Amino acid sequence: MKALSPGGFYPCALAILVVDDDAPLADSLAAHLRLDGHRVAAAHAVAAAQAALLRRPMDLVITDICMTGPAGREGLTLLDWIKVLHPATEVVVMSGYGDGKMEEASLRLGGFRFFHKPADPELFRILARSLAQCRAGIPPPPPTSGDVLDPEVARRLQREYLSGNEQAFGRLLAGFRPLILSVCRCWYGLDGAASEDVVQDVGLSLILKMSKIRELRPYVVGTALHLCRKHAKHHFLPLPHDFDPPTLPESRDTWDPDIAARMIKALKSLSDKERSLLNLLFTRQAPYEEIAGMLGIPRGSIGPTRNRILAKLRAALRSQKRS
Repeated sequence: MKALSPGGFYPCALAILVVDDDAPLADSLAAHLRLDGHRVAAAHAVAAAQAALLRRPMDLVITDICMTGPAGREGLTLLDWIKVLHPATEVVVMSGYGDGKMEEASLRLGGFRFFHKPADPELFRILARSLAQCRAGIPPPPPTSGDVLDPEVARRLQREYLSGNEQAFGRLLAGFRPLILSVCRCWYGLDGAASEDVVQDVGLSLILKMSKIRELRPYVVGTALHLCRKHAKHHFLPLPHDFDPPTLPESRDTWDPDIAARMIKALKSLSDKERSLLNLLFTRQAPYEEIAGMLGIPRGSIGPTRNRILAKLRAALRSQKRS
């Protein structure tokens, strides 16, 4: 295969379909993607998109979810239909009504990425570029080096992950890991196992909310604090004044380039109800009374159920790491 040409065009230009009932938006995004030489069509309804996909498969489909208002889920129906008809087609889902449930549903149905509207059109262009390079046999670039606590580095890694570079997520979580562990151990006195649970839970929350987060560091710290309070709420003991914080590992020595893929696979192993419970707890941070009413379970069973689900996730992650 040839390498990427200097002009920015690709030897294996992608066939792309943009689906959105907002015709100006769909046409504008299609025109933006054509700048790199891709063959791009726009469809303004699900029926038109299905007709196009029956004529020929696409490398990439970018689809809105709600095409008949906030209650509509046409994009998810189309995603499911595409994965049956053309399993190799990558599907990127976007919506202006994301509440956590649609993100999880798109992940479960095989969606490649979820973007909250309004999304930067350049992100879709970079994502298409990454897929084209992959089809041409050009390996993705390694995650950008640097301290992820620097907001600019964190934002760059966030964009790289959303643009198709799976390794960038592992670099992000590993970079934030010492900070999360510091919150767990030095502020709340959690032991090693509980601290690692919090790191994993923060990672799951990041995957679900990545395209919606504006500032990563405050989000990571806030989520870690919330999770630590849940772990320590009944048995928190103040740390002595001379407490010596444990030595934390260097992030660059501990990051796992496959962590994003393993987390996504572990999430898919859960049932719909289990994913909904995690979403309500960690993404929406809903009160227990609301969760009990929405899921039809006793309020007192939420904590134990949450622990069982997280144990199941951790077991799935460990099993993948061993295999």
